[in-house]
Amino acid sequence: MAKKLYAVIIGINSYPSIPLNGCVNDAMDIVDYFQNFCKNQDDLEWVPQYLLAPNSEDMGNIPALAKMDFTKPTRQNIIAAFDHFKQAQNGDYCLLYYSGHGSTVTAPKE
Repeated sequence: MAKKLYAVIIGINSYPSIPLNGCVNDAMDIVDYFQNFCKNQDDLEWVPQYLLAPNSEDMGNIPALAKMDFTKPTRQNIIAAFDHFKQAQNGDYCLLYYSGHGSTVTAPKE
């Protein structure tokens, strides 16, 4: 039986306050890499879930987006996406890929 690579791919360009360029493109590059990787393996199936927030420019520059089924990467949708990994069986693989803004907080002295 083939093993599976369950993936949650997150790419966020369309932030309301500080939009980015390149994050969705980076996510799509990872998708392309792993799709090809799995296609070239005899026993590895690609099982992705996409959470993407492209900007209007991305929709014109990345043709694959028009053909993809993706969800908006809200906080709740990202949390819910972890359920995708519950399908994994012993020997399967799980991948979480995130490209977008990070955040910082002051760490406690300890």
